[in-house]
Amino acid sequence: MPLTEADLNASADLIKFMWEAVGNDVSVFTPEVMTTIPALLAQNFGQLTPDLQLIFANGQTSNQEIQAAWNQAGPDVRLAMAAQFQQALSVLMFGSGSAVSDSGPASGEGQSLNADIASNIAWNNSGAGDWSSR
Repeated sequence: MPLTEADLNASADLIKFMWEAVGNDVSVFTPEVMTTIPALLAQNFGQLTPDLQLIFANGQTSNQEIQAAWNQAGPDVRLAMAAQFQQALSVLMFGSGSAVSDSGPASGEGQSLNADIASNIAWNNSGAGDWSSR
């Protein structure tokens, strides 16, 4: 699947949207982070699940359609969508127990989200497990 810069950037926007939709603080998504996410997605694209590859390869369309569905959804559907978002974020290592949620900039420890993303991807790629197993 060819990855375009526009689809990767839209995918970063989608990740930020999902992060906020599940109740997380989006202030960690600085301009620097929003620049880093597309590069990390491109670098690790082949290691993503096929469904995430499809979503991110069609990032512009996916972002528009997912946000439109969210905006039109009632509370019960949003709850179900939020669970799906959390699952996707967990696959990307943005979930509960990850370095992003436990020690990101919002917690005051001063680590950048970029470092957390890179660490999470490296940990995931190492085959050693996920952050919740540490």
